[in-house]
Amino acid sequence: MGWEVLLGGMIAVWKRFEKFVAGLLFTTIVGFPILCFAEVEYVPYPVEKTGRVQDEPHIRIFGEIKKGDDKKVQTIIDLYRGQMIRKFGIMPVTLDSHGGDVDTAMQIGAKLRNAYAWTMVDMNDECSSACVFILASGVRRDVFSGGKIGLHRPRFDQEYFAGLSRVESEFLYGSLLDGLRSYILAMGVSEKVIDDMVKTPSWKIDYRDREYAETVGLVGDDPSFHEWQRAQDVKEYGEKHMKMQDLWVECYNSGIVSYAICDRLYKNHELTE
Repeated sequence: MGWEVLLGGMIAVWKRFEKFVAGLLFTTIVGFPILCFAEVEYVPYPVEKTGRVQDEPHIRIFGEIKKGDDKKVQTIIDLYRGQMIRKFGIMPVTLDSHGGDVDTAMQIGAKLRNAYAWTMVDMNDECSSACVFILASGVRRDVFSGGKIGLHRPRFDQEYFAGLSRVESEFLYGSLLDGLRSYILAMGVSEKVIDDMVKTPSWKIDYRDREYAETVGLVGDDPSFHEWQRAQDVKEYGEKHMKMQDLWVECYNSGIVSYAICDRLYKNHELTE
């Protein structure tokens, strides 16, 4: 089943409110419109190399997320995915956005998950509000040093929401949170992200760092993708080879011996558990 089909089912719970969902925004500060407009662009090889992931062709999403951006993302995937996955086997996507339209963010997320994206927030960049749902969609996710994610409650168009009865508003808001929670869980991220969003009013923002992102699964590999990738590697190289590779990684990460020693032990088949 494609992720876009699955997403369609998850958000159906509030699609009956379609004319109101158009007014559903994640904004950093209520009453202060985001002045920059979203840009979705394909970034080919840079002129100057930095030795980082961004040296490879990738998608860059920055500014406010607005309707139609999901179509831009799909166009870039259709045209350039081959170039973008050549180095890592997955497609790098950099994020620097204060948020925007949450429905569009989830549609982008579905397309990126289908394309095996590596979503990341670069050093000193920000991924807040609706952007978090794009970050969550990667089969691999990163928040680099100095990068931050911002959380707060979603909100509906204020004039419309004020016109609802208390019972109607409670039902509609609960349906919204149920849909967001289903999306986050389907992407392999902890629902604690939604719990923490709810704690912060929509007119404020709670910034979190990489350490927090690691605890909720916004950094690391998606569990299902990780297991699938392991199965692919075992199928191609064999269980014994993969276990030896695991031992090499453990040897290197231990910090007890050097890379050269681990490499020699690996080549001589002298690594043991």
